[in-house]
Amino acid sequence: MKNILKKSLLLCCLYYTVAIVSCNYCKCSPSPDRVYKYKELLITSMQYSFEGDSTYTVSQSSKDTLANNEYGISIQINYELISQALPTKNFDFVNSAYACDCVLGNSFSNDSLNNLRILTLNDFDNEHPAGTDITANFKILNQNYSPKYISYEPIDKFAGNYLYAIDYNGQTTLSLYLSNTNKVSKSVAFEVIIDGANGTQYKVKTKSTFLK
Repeated sequence: MKNILKKSLLLCCLYYTVAIVSCNYCKCSPSPDRVYKYKELLITSMQYSFEGDSTYTVSQSSKDTLANNEYGISIQINYELISQALPTKNFDFVNSAYACDCVLGNSFSNDSLNNLRILTLNDFDNEHPAGTDITANFKILNQNYSPKYISYEPIDKFAGNYLYAIDYNGQTTLSLYLSNTNKVSKSVAFEVIIDGANGTQYKVKTKSTFLK
C-alpha cells in the first residue's frame, strides 16, 4: 500500500513539474484582438487563364481588351484599425501537461457586411440590359487537386465568409470570375455594391474592358 502511495505521489510530482516547465517554455507571443472600421472599397480587373478544365491561374490585368473567357474582378475592402487588446495566455492544466496555449487574436469589423451585388453598367445581353443585377454571372473559382478539377461556386454560397474574413493587415479580398456564356464581342463595366448592417452602402465601379 505504501509503495502504491509513493508511486502515486511521484507520478503527481512528475506531472506538475512537466506541466510547469512546459508552460515556462511557451515562447509564442500572443496576438491582439483587433477591431476595424471600413475605410475604402477597391476593385481591380483580373485575367484568368485556363489549362483545359482542370487548372487555372489568375493575375491582375491592366489590359483594355481580354478574351471572353478571361475576365474577372478582385474586390478589396480596406479597414482602419480603431482598437486592439491582447488576449490572455491560457494554460490548460487539465487536458494536458504540455498545454500552454498562446491565443491568437481575432479581427472584427464594427459594421457587418451582409450582401454583395454586381450591376452591369452596359447592355450585357438580352437578359441583362444596363443597370440590371448580374451577380449570378460571377463565380468563385476553387481549384481542387484530388481529383484535379475547377469548381464554379455561386457568390451567395461563399461571399458571406469572405466578407467577414478580415486578415491581420485589415483587408478582405474576394476574386470573382465572369462566367460569360454570351460570346458576342462587347465592352463591359460593372458596379459592385456591398450593404452594411448599419444601412450604409459601399460602392465601386470597374473600368471599361472590351471582351472579344
